[in-house]
Amino acid sequence: MHPVLLTMVAAVILGAASVPSMASGSYPGPGIRPPAKYDTAKYELGKAVFTGKAPLALGAGNAETQGATLKEWQKTLPIALQRTTDLPAMAGKLTSGQLDGLQHFLEVRYNLKKAAK
Repeated sequence: MHPVLLTMVAAVILGAASVPSMASGSYPGPGIRPPAKYDTAKYELGKAVFTGKAPLALGAGNAETQGATLKEWQKTLPIALQRTTDLPAMAGKLTSGQLDGLQHFLEVRYNLKKAAK
């Protein structure tokens, strides 16, 4: 093959490789889902409580007992999350089912085995 022709072919190949793709943006990926071995209904309830989407009723539970439990769970959260989340503020407003769901959510989502104790 002629050297000039070889150089031109190489330039075309390299030039085509350096052209940016015409994609429309990055793909955000799927949302965080619990592994299949966990109770999905309980996880979703706990997630709703944690994000503030579940209705809370004043006097639904013992504020003193829940307050102590929620303070312990607050300490086990990642530091960045501790600054933005106030679990003890929910004391006395959670039913027993919501409290169990929140515990399950924290254990699964943030891998907190300390929350079970």
